[in-house]
Amino acid sequence: MFVAILFFRESAVPGVVLCRKRCCTEKGVEFMQYRVGFEVRKLSNLVKKRIDHLSEETGLTGFQGYLMSYLVKEGGRRDLFQRDVEKHLEISRASVTSVLQLLEKNGFIRRESVDTDARLKKIVVTHKGLQANNRILSSLDRMEADLVDGISTEEMETFIFVMERIRKNLETLNH
Repeated sequence: MFVAILFFRESAVPGVVLCRKRCCTEKGVEFMQYRVGFEVRKLSNLVKKRIDHLSEETGLTGFQGYLMSYLVKEGGRRDLFQRDVEKHLEISRASVTSVLQLLEKNGFIRRESVDTDARLKKIVVTHKGLQANNRILSSLDRMEADLVDGISTEEMETFIFVMERIRKNLETLNH
């Protein structure tokens, strides 16, 4: 028989609470301490692996798929340019140039000159790009359903609440 009980205790750092799990097994009582950052990292890695696996269905990496979704969504509202992508993704011009060139080479996007300024190239998603984006969204919907399988609405609300608090704590530390 296996029984797990979660409890919290104060750490050596004032005001910091650590999460521990007490596991009662046939061998006796074992304690496992959780490091929240490590658990978040493990979860992130598992999600990334799943997304990378799903990318085989679309022919795009997880990052390229995310970029395509952004281009489809925002491109339907307004003209998009490389600087918009740089700003949205908060990555360097060289990195954006590289990924856009690859998407263009593979026929997912094309870049068109703008009448008002020949230096600007508007990013346009092609029919192939739209089809890939639809497959990406379908794959992500399936993955999301798999992620929350067996988790109640209350548990999800608690999870989201805790994750938002952790994110806010990190944002406070990073500013």
